[in-house]
Order: sequence, then C-alpha cells, then structure tokens
Amino acid sequence: MERNQYENLPQEIKKIVDSWDDSGDLYKECARIKKELEAKNYTCDYGLDGSIYDLRTKKAPKHEDLRVRSVRYFKTRRGTGYECTTNKLNVVVWNDGQGGGTYIANYYPYTKDYSDIMENEQYLESLIDDFENIVEDVEKIPFNV
Repeated sequence: MERNQYENLPQEIKKIVDSWDDSGDLYKECARIKKELEAKNYTCDYGLDGSIYDLRTKKAPKHEDLRVRSVRYFKTRRGTGYECTTNKLNVVVWNDGQGGGTYIANYYPYTKDYSDIMENEQYLESLIDDFENIVEDVEKIPFNV
C-alpha cells in the first residue's frame, strides 16, 4: 500500500491495518484482517504469499472506476487491432484485428474482479470511446508557443 493511500484512510481502518501480526500464519492473518475490514464496509485481496493488496471500500464494483489510459493500434492481415492499457495493473483491453470481439485478456489474479465485463464488447468499446474523446478534446486546445 502506498503511503498517501494509507494516510487517506479513516482512523478505524488504519487501526485494523496496523494490527497486522507477522509472527504466525500470514495467510490466516490476511483472512482475519479482511474479515475485520469487511465489518467496516472495506475489503481487500490477498495472495498465497500472505500479502494484502487492493484495499478499498465495498460500495461499488471495481470496474466502475476502470479507465483506458492509452491505445496502441496495429495492422493485421484482416484489419486493425488494438491494445488498450487501463488504470488498473495488468488489466488490458484487446481486439486482435482478425474480426473477433473486444475483450479483457484473462490475467489472474488481476482480472478476476472484471469477469462480468471481460467480453462485454459494448462496455469496453465505450471505455475506449471515452478515452479517445478526452484525447480529441485535448488536441483541440490551442497552444501559444
């Protein structure tokens, strides 16, 4: 967890995070921390290595804050494909340019919370459209050199 993320947490959540005890089974400790966080309407994910990551509130699905950050277009024999990076680690939107749909490539555990939209082409295309409109608006701003 980054320092600024920790500093912005409510005091009661900081208290739970600070109660971490690394003297025993780290996996069980992660489960305990998650259970305490969920009682306060927060949650987190944790790995088999006994490390907690992605501390967040439980209010909204994770994909609601998914945003495209860049698009790389490439030519194929049958058309144009693209790779879109997002604001989420290892969550990448693809279209292979071979006539198939737009999808999020499965890269567990990073994409597990996006399973409901992994092949929702309309939603994924709307994320790309939102990004491209932002880029187009920025390009229209005159610069005084």
